[in-house]
Amino acid sequence: MGIMKRDTIQSIAFFAGLLAIGLITSAYLFADGLPAGGDSMSHLFKVMYAYKALTTQGSWPAWCTDWYGGTPFLHFYPPGSYLLAVVIALLGVGPVLAYKLVNTGFYIAAPFTVYYLSRSLGFPQDSSRVAGLLFSLTPVLLENFLFYDRFTTTVSLPLLCLFLACVVQALSSGKKRFLVAACLLMTLLLLTHHLTAYTLGLLLLLLLALRYVRSRNLQATLTTVCITVGIPVANAAFWLLPFLESTFQIENPFYNRSNVADFLSPEGFMSLVVPLGLQLLLALLEITRHLFPSRQALATPRATVTFLFPSCAILLGSIVSGWRLEVGQILLLLGFTAFLLLFVNRRRAEGSWDVNYVFCVLWLISFLWLSMGFNGVLFRLLPYSQSLDVLRFRVYLAIPASLLAGHLVYRLVAAPTIKPAPTSPSRFERDPRRPLTLILIIAAVTVCFSVAHAITYPGNTTIPPAVIEFFAAQSAGGRVLPIACPNWIHVLPYYTNQTLIDGWYPQEKLLLPLLAINDYKINDLYSTLQEEGAAAQNRVWASLIQNASNLGVSWVMIGDVAKRPLMRDAAFTLVADLDGIAIYQTVDAGSLVAVSPHQAVGDIVFAPRSSDHFTLHLKDVQEPIMVVIKMADFLGWTLQVDGVPRMHIRTEVGFIAFSLTPQSSYQVDLTYDPLKPSFLWVSMAGLVLLVGWAMPRGRGRW
Repeated sequence: MGIMKRDTIQSIAFFAGLLAIGLITSAYLFADGLPAGGDSMSHLFKVMYAYKALTTQGSWPAWCTDWYGGTPFLHFYPPGSYLLAVVIALLGVGPVLAYKLVNTGFYIAAPFTVYYLSRSLGFPQDSSRVAGLLFSLTPVLLENFLFYDRFTTTVSLPLLCLFLACVVQALSSGKKRFLVAACLLMTLLLLTHHLTAYTLGLLLLLLLALRYVRSRNLQATLTTVCITVGIPVANAAFWLLPFLESTFQIENPFYNRSNVADFLSPEGFMSLVVPLGLQLLLALLEITRHLFPSRQALATPRATVTFLFPSCAILLGSIVSGWRLEVGQILLLLGFTAFLLLFVNRRRAEGSWDVNYVFCVLWLISFLWLSMGFNGVLFRLLPYSQSLDVLRFRVYLAIPASLLAGHLVYRLVAAPTIKPAPTSPSRFERDPRRPLTLILIIAAVTVCFSVAHAITYPGNTTIPPAVIEFFAAQSAGGRVLPIACPNWIHVLPYYTNQTLIDGWYPQEKLLLPLLAINDYKINDLYSTLQEEGAAAQNRVWASLIQNASNLGVSWVMIGDVAKRPLMRDAAFTLVADLDGIAIYQTVDAGSLVAVSPHQAVGDIVFAPRSSDHFTLHLKDVQEPIMVVIKMADFLGWTLQVDGVPRMHIRTEVGFIAFSLTPQSSYQVDLTYDPLKPSFLWVSMAGLVLLVGWAMPRGRGRW
């Protein structure tokens, strides 16, 4: 009973410590204002838009009018995490606090799920505790959550760990409930962050391949693939299939710049490795200890050369790539390949094949390689490699690094490294674990803060009230073109109903002039600046200003005084200068409807009835006209003229256009309805298959 009580106290202390670390780290977010991480406004906007639609029109929006001249809402990005935040917001806390709560909740949960995964993989309890602690102190986790605010990645991390834990337990115990849980978790991942689900698919293939080599049980392998991949894909079909269908139909030249980052130069390689902190070093030392369990095993010249070659090849490749990229890539490839061969041969020679341990090692090595992006030579062979964000692989890499590092620390602390003295042994000599654990924790924290000292959370931000009041008082239609404005510009539509021609998810762009801009955000054109210089950046903005009328832009907001000369000779006039932000308005009457010839119509009224339904009233149409509604055309738009369905065409820009004949008045209804019942039936079929397979038979085993 005494031992159990002590163990319970240790568990409570461990979990309380993890909770304290999470709460202290996330405390900054709960100050007043909007979160100001790198991608905060991109994710927060989606929660705000759905919340506003539900509270004002009583339905979930299918179309987003606020970005890019119109785009299908959550069609190109999974809806799961945003739906959860919206549900919490509807409880009375509002979208901003709900976003912070969901983000923080999953961030705090991640180390606990790493602990559970470690236990499922067979690591001892103390080792698993250290793994959870080390993961919570990994710089890349803090970077992902607080500084860059990759909201959906943060939400998906606990789901990833729980999925792998359930698969491992299902394969070990043969119990159906674990496989059913894994199926549901993969479904949630597909609907939360498709890149994490994609990554998890690679990990699952690796795990099942290792299991099959060990057990030769083809039936268990195929069953696991069907239940954990096939059925989840069917369950998520209502979102996944339309997403894939649209991905192949739209040619978007945008690609993720992290894929081509210079991770092979010494500086680039350190920028890849250092955020993983002390954990990566400890993990590599654990692998070394596993390969060479004694000094005698490493003392022979052959063993020393065999051990040093992979690390030297990788290091030399990093240095050589500075002057000859191809040679550096070859050396890196040789280094990684040599390590894998060494690892496999050592396991075969010793006759030991702990599948779960080998899985952790291969996970670490393969994801270290994938984190190099296009410089990793074979990376381009992956499907959709151009769309992958390799910086996410660094986050997933922190999990096996923490698992292996925790195992090494456990062995160092638990091993009887000091023999008790014959008389009056000191407390350290009786139990060296406490001081060693304290030293390791202090070292880990020191490394974390030394790495992150230049990265400080800027603090929450707020939109100047004067800007909100200005646009709230405007009645003119049209969109806003932001140039060098603060990041809050992307949630401005929530407060003012003033839509943007910009956005913060380039995969959602539909209009051809916007698709031609191969950058993340029009507001800063950061990649254009880095790759082509300020002159190219200014040319893109100047082109958009000149094309403002065609894009439905009525306002230009400039947050940098140095960029104001762009408005020289433009058909705009300065109407306000608020908190350092210049606001220009077009000299012509801004409108989202264009009629040709314009003098052939007496009166035009264009008004939204909801985010998915718009009504256009025209009076005194005196001759045949062409009407252009400056809303991006996409599969799902239907047009009715006086209640009669009418075909429409797409303009060169990408807007909706149709013709009308002379008549005293028209009512045109434009409705967006993307639902396809066939996709819903696929999702229903997936659920039926899961329920049918999970029905209890015998002892609930498979």
